[in-house]
Amino acid sequence: MNDEKFEEDWEVYQSILRLTKTLLKQGTTPAVAREIVLKSTEYRVWTSTLRCFSICCDEIEFYLDLKGTVEFEQYDEDLRSLALEEMHGMLVF
Repeated sequence: MNDEKFEEDWEVYQSILRLTKTLLKQGTTPAVAREIVLKSTEYRVWTSTLRCFSICCDEIEFYLDLKGTVEFEQYDEDLRSLALEEMHGMLVF
């Protein structure tokens, strides 16, 4: 496999992931996110040429999985923030 081609394809895939995660973070449902992504410039770029790996942007499971990832990342961020608040509250000056 050509490393340059893989890197190029990976970057295009990452742009699709960023778009999808942004939509889901904004509260877009997985079904609506799917519709938007499949009509996006990023997806058109992906489908414009043969890629060295495949992605499943046309399947709802892709969006449901990413929604779970987004929710987990938010939960993790909230817990870390809460832990920092607790730690700062325990500091004695």
